[in-house]
Amino acid sequence: MDWLLSYKQTKLGMTNANQYGFLADYATAMASFNGFPLYYSIYNSLRDELHKSEVESTERLKNYYEGFINNCGDTTLTNRVKEEWTQARQWLPGNPSPLKELILKDGSKLDLAWYKGKPLVLIVNYNTPDVLKDYINLIKKQKGSEVHFVIAQKRYSRDSEIDPALRELSNVSYAELSEDANPQKNFKLYYRQTKVFTFTSDARVISSYLIDGYWGEVKPGNAEAHQDISDMIKKAIDSSVMSKEQKAQLIKTIGWSAGSILFVSLIFFWVYKARVANLKRKEAVKRQIKELEIKAIRSQMNPHFLFNALNSIQSLINNQQHKQANIYLEKFSVLMRRVLNNSEKSFVPLSDELEAVTLYCELEKLRFDFEFTIHIDAGINAGLTEIPGMIIQPLVENSIVHGLAQKGDAGKLSIRITADQSYLTIEVADNGTGLKQEAANGRGFGLKLVRERLDLLNDSGAHGKLTLNSNLGLGESGTTAVLIIPID
Repeated sequence: MDWLLSYKQTKLGMTNANQYGFLADYATAMASFNGFPLYYSIYNSLRDELHKSEVESTERLKNYYEGFINNCGDTTLTNRVKEEWTQARQWLPGNPSPLKELILKDGSKLDLAWYKGKPLVLIVNYNTPDVLKDYINLIKKQKGSEVHFVIAQKRYSRDSEIDPALRELSNVSYAELSEDANPQKNFKLYYRQTKVFTFTSDARVISSYLIDGYWGEVKPGNAEAHQDISDMIKKAIDSSVMSKEQKAQLIKTIGWSAGSILFVSLIFFWVYKARVANLKRKEAVKRQIKELEIKAIRSQMNPHFLFNALNSIQSLINNQQHKQANIYLEKFSVLMRRVLNNSEKSFVPLSDELEAVTLYCELEKLRFDFEFTIHIDAGINAGLTEIPGMIIQPLVENSIVHGLAQKGDAGKLSIRITADQSYLTIEVADNGTGLKQEAANGRGFGLKLVRERLDLLNDSGAHGKLTLNSNLGLGESGTTAVLIIPID
């Protein structure tokens, strides 16, 4: 217990001589104690000093703080000092304000972000409200357009009232703090203390100034203290107003930034244009290749059609049907003229295609004497609707050759065209004997070419198709070919 008695006696001496501050306390402790009493004494001295002048203490006491943390083996003491030290370092000038809100008497919160836009002076008082009278002249000297004051009073006694003159100032907001022991975050205020915080217009720390009326280090109303606070306010205002050099630097920075953005934008625009042009070239090449492929298929279809037509004429001549052969040749020449006129076109009007189909049916009717009808829905404009040329004729040819050739005048051929949104449906139905297996599977030369043309159309994302359906399951004879073509 000897060390405890010695510790108490020494602390009494340190308390009475507190005017000498931390260094005197530290020297006394080093000379008087060892072990835990030494570190406990230094711990108390460090905490007291941090409470008095947070920012200045962290710079001045850094070596003492590090020595205490490295040498004291009691983590309870070191952890507490670390917490106090970290909190104090948050108030270094230039840091974002660690104080975001105040807990008020009624439990609500005062959000300090409301005062952003111009410098803010926050006066937090845990002393008699009378000491705030000394700030009236200080506040009146400041322009309300340049700086705003918030006075936060913690209840000091039941009959204490703030001076009405403070409430009447236009650039002052007043709030009563919670009476709880210490509800505020990131700063502590003790009995008979007043703290003055100064912030820039964007809520960065300029200073935190302690006026301690308990120990008497700085008396309220002291001219030196108020001059220090005035200097901090001026610094906060000046930090919100750019100097000529800062303006020039800002303009220079903006100019360089704008130039860089413009330069990068031009590069991106050039790359984009080059990519678009390259894609267009590729698409043009694809379209050209597709058109050449379609022309190649059509060049195969035309000789196929010519071969079949000449066979029909030869058959008429061999059967001594010279008159029919002459009529056939006349109609054939008209048909060939139309085919040749459309030979360079990828797409032809539906009306032209149906005229060619009609001529072809009339030619074949001279040989097989069947009946045919063509029906178009009323909503279809045959003159404006375009389809691939010579795509219906192979279906009609298959119906005649494979279905109606053996039926004679009992043969019937029906061509029906309907439209549904962006697709055209062409049905070619006959009452013939049905397709041979090769033709039914779509392996005939004409049907093969139709399917190849549909495949080319489908490369662009369309969904055209050709199906052959037997009518036998319906109790009828013949075949129905259904061709679905995408249209714009």
